[in-house]
Amino acid sequence: MKKHKSSKAMLRKARRNYRAMQSKTAHLVQLSWQSPLAKPTIAIHEAREAHSAPAIFIYKSEFDYLSRCILDYLSEETGGQLYGFYTEKGEYVIVYAIGPGPQANHQITFFNQDKEYLLKVNHVMLKHGLQKIGEWHSHHQLGLNRPSGHDVNSVVSVMRKYQINSHLLCIGNIDHKGRSTENAFTFSKDNDYCTQHAAWKVIDMDSPYRPLIDNDPELAGVLRHPRTQNARHGQNFLVEDNVAKPDFQDGYWLKNKENRLVLKQIVDYLTDLGYTCSVNLDSNGIVHLVVQRSGEGMEIVFGKNFPHEAPLISFPDGSDMIPEWEYNGSIYDSFVRCYNKFAFAINNYNNMYNF
Repeated sequence: MKKHKSSKAMLRKARRNYRAMQSKTAHLVQLSWQSPLAKPTIAIHEAREAHSAPAIFIYKSEFDYLSRCILDYLSEETGGQLYGFYTEKGEYVIVYAIGPGPQANHQITFFNQDKEYLLKVNHVMLKHGLQKIGEWHSHHQLGLNRPSGHDVNSVVSVMRKYQINSHLLCIGNIDHKGRSTENAFTFSKDNDYCTQHAAWKVIDMDSPYRPLIDNDPELAGVLRHPRTQNARHGQNFLVEDNVAKPDFQDGYWLKNKENRLVLKQIVDYLTDLGYTCSVNLDSNGIVHLVVQRSGEGMEIVFGKNFPHEAPLISFPDGSDMIPEWEYNGSIYDSFVRCYNKFAFAINNYNNMYNF
């Protein structure tokens, strides 16, 4: 029983640390999450189109494979590599995915692949004319469905060191219904190494490379496959989606369509003040509003009990602030009054969250 409580405490601490990393790297991933909210719905995914990368092609067998791997580890990070090729237009095509090797290191907030396992698999992939075009890892139930600051720094460092022009990174999560979500991000040297969120183009068939590689004699007794037998997909950003509808929990304030209009009003209000606003939906269905202006930034987290409880203000240095909040029945009016009260405190943080 004590072990169970300790594990929960570690997970809560990890979530707090990840929230700090989210704020610290908001400027690096901003292009992935721009949401002008031009329509009276929270078209979070639709609004990314202007800054999104070309679609990532993936066979359904491999998309399901990723889901199964992610669901193997409910409270620890896991990961693997993605193999395939590029189209003439430079689009990624994933034809084979692997998960962790037997000696991989799984921890709550990081994952390291089994290097010996990876070398063996890479050798066989090259034999079949495939190359490693990306990698993936999960943030399980931490609530961070995009690259962390460590992820961004690691990818950019490797790209610069080995003069790589582009890279694909997939972040997996487990949502509040126990389903996997997979978000693909591309890094490009030509785009100043900023992340771009890419939609999935799922090819509705098994990859022809799956049986070919699974049965390769050189990998007999080497390959490791997920224990989870069936994929369970949550909300993913797919090319076929006209508007991806956020999967809000019952009772959450944005389950109500009128409140989604209120969120648009809040974003418009902050935009008029000169802020750039980015709307994020984490894997637990909680909305985070990242706002930036002239190099300063903060993150407003609308928790599950909002508006009856105050939003949480998170700063890039990892500190949090619960503002003075008086809800009078009007979310917008209450937010504006609240903002006016803590604006002075935000100005005092300027030196702490300059990027």
